[in-house]
Amino acid sequence: MGKIKVVLFKKKYFYQIFFILTFLIFSGNAYAANRYWVAADDGTTKYYHDSANWSHISGGAGGKSAPKLNDRVFFDDGSTVDCVMHKKKSKAKVLKILSSYTGTVNLNGKRLVVAENIALYGTLSLPANSILQTKKKTSYIYNGGTLSAENAKKIDIFSVLDIQDGGTFLAPSTGQLFFRGGFRNYGTFTHNNGTVFFGPRDNSYQVVTSGTGTGKDFYNVTKLGAKSFKMNGDMQVNNFKIQRGKWDVFGNNMFVKGNWTTYVGNRFKDSKTGIVSTVTFNGSGNQTILANHTNSIPSFENLTISNTGGVVSLSTKDVDIDNTLTIDSGATLDIA
Repeated sequence: MGKIKVVLFKKKYFYQIFFILTFLIFSGNAYAANRYWVAADDGTTKYYHDSANWSHISGGAGGKSAPKLNDRVFFDDGSTVDCVMHKKKSKAKVLKILSSYTGTVNLNGKRLVVAENIALYGTLSLPANSILQTKKKTSYIYNGGTLSAENAKKIDIFSVLDIQDGGTFLAPSTGQLFFRGGFRNYGTFTHNNGTVFFGPRDNSYQVVTSGTGTGKDFYNVTKLGAKSFKMNGDMQVNNFKIQRGKWDVFGNNMFVKGNWTTYVGNRFKDSKTGIVSTVTFNGSGNQTILANHTNSIPSFENLTISNTGGVVSLSTKDVDIDNTLTIDSGATLDIA
């Protein structure tokens, strides 16, 4: 019996020590610190990964560790020197560029992973080959803020991107722009002839366009994922494709300058009762409509052909119009 007691005693303390060490390790990893950019203005390039450029307080002494995935990162008037990323991947929990920071945070063709969100009152630059990923919460571009990403390789927003009045987003021209949530534009969005992919995580997300025109229009839009996505405001696009899931126009109107494609099993619908939506084809060249329908959901409610050049033609699928087909003077629809 004495030997058995000794063994149990040792096991008891072994497990206690094990749990204490585990707690210390994980609590240390979970600790979120503040990191403020305090790089000296001495004429040399200042890098994100250099601990000399970081403090735990605004305008404080440098020497704190460079930001990790748990750290809240701030750029303010503690230093207005440009920040350049030079390692393959940089990290932050939150990245906030305040209006008092007059420099530029430059991804420099590298990858920035943000565990939660970004908040821009200043400029975040994504030159060629740069990648930005956010993992949680709504990201904001505020008045005076700019996300300059026309040459970026990829932007992946996990939740919502909200462009406030006075905020500017220069979207990738050839790189991928992917939203796993929604999009709200009350400022300026420049599409640069790029493609936006919407693949919402659930059915609650919307795209808020604040109308059509310069700073509001999309170029190519593709809907991915099985969930439904809802429009809030009229939308102008070039090519529109529902690859998967449902696109709910919700009583708003769409204007299409390019091609329209919906695949079997996916739907373009209007769930708002009492309001009839219209899709208008208003391109200046040839346009093609490939649209599916069901017995309960038509291809379109109202369809207007308003192209100023070329021909709008139906592809291999029949098109079901629930209400009115309008062909403007000078426009051409080929149903052959």
